[in-house]
Amino acid sequence: LSAAVYMTVEVLVFRNAYPTTASRQRLLELSTSTAVRVMQGIPGRIDTAGGFAVWDGGWMVMLVVASWAVLTAVRLTRGEEDVGRAELVLSRPLTPRSTLAANLLVMAVAAVGVGVFGALPFLALGEPVAGAIAWAVGLCLFTSVAVAVGAFAAQLFAPRRRATAAGLAVVALGYLLRAVANSADSRSWLSTLSPFGWLDRVHVFGGDDWEWLLAPTVFASLVGGTAIVLRNHRDAGAPLL
Repeated sequence: LSAAVYMTVEVLVFRNAYPTTASRQRLLELSTSTAVRVMQGIPGRIDTAGGFAVWDGGWMVMLVVASWAVLTAVRLTRGEEDVGRAELVLSRPLTPRSTLAANLLVMAVAAVGVGVFGALPFLALGEPVAGAIAWAVGLCLFTSVAVAVGAFAAQLFAPRRRATAAGLAVVALGYLLRAVANSADSRSWLSTLSPFGWLDRVHVFGGDDWEWLLAPTVFASLVGGTAIVLRNHRDAGAPLL
C-alpha cells in the first residue's frame, strides 16, 4: 500500500509541477547533475509521468521494500528459531528444508503483491500498460532478491539481530554500488553488480528492456535455493558461522 501511495503521489506531482514542455526541459537539465544522478539514477523518460515517477521515487520504494523484505525474512526464519517456535513446528512431520521453503513461498506471494500494488497507480492514472507491467515484475523480483538475501543470512548468523545486520549490509552495498556506478559514465558497469542497477537497466517506461529481469530471477533462485540446502546442514537455533 505504501508503494502504491508513493507512486500515485509521484505521478500527480509530475503532472502538476511539470505541465509544459518548457518545465519538462528544465527538469531534464536538472537531472544531468552528478549529485542527482548518484541518488536517483540515470534519467530515462523523465519527460513522462511514469518515467519520472520511477526515476524520482523508485529508488526510495526499492530501499524501503528491500529493508522490509530482509527484516521479515529474517524474522520468519532466524527469529522463530531464536524464540524456540521453530522447534515446535519441526516436531510435526516436516523437514527443516520444507519449512524454510514454505516461508520463502509465502514471501514470494508477498513480493508479487508488492509489485502489483506498486504498479496499480500507473494503470489507474492512464500511464502505458507495458511500462506498468515492467515495473510490477521488476519490483516483485527485486523484493524476491532481498527475501533470498535475508533467508541466506539467517542460515549463517545468530542471533536475529546479527542476521538482520548482515542482510541489511548487503542491501546497503547494493545501493552504494549503484550510486558509484551513476557518478560517472566510466563506472556505469558497476550497476550490473547491483540489484538496484538491474532494475534501473530495465528502463521502465523508456524502452522496457525485459532481458535485465533475468538477473534478479537467477540471483533470487540461486541464493534462495542455497539457503534451503544449507538449512538441512545445521540444527534448529544453531548458525553455520
